[in-house]
Amino acid sequence: MSHEGGYSTAVVPYCGLAVIETLAGHGTEVIDPWAAYIGGWGHQTLQPHQSAAIDRAAANLRNLD
Repeated sequence: MSHEGGYSTAVVPYCGLAVIETLAGHGTEVIDPWAAYIGGWGHQTLQPHQSAAIDRAAANLRNLD
């Protein structure tokens, strides 16, 4: 996993926390004050090629068991 940079220093801590929560399978009580604003930008849904890459990665992880 990597972070390529170039993001707002005000927003990136919440993005990082969301990734860590997802990977850990555990949510915190931290509220992202930017979520509603950024969610209104649109184009936040997965594109077909992104969804396919995620599905391949998940299948590979399942095959590690």
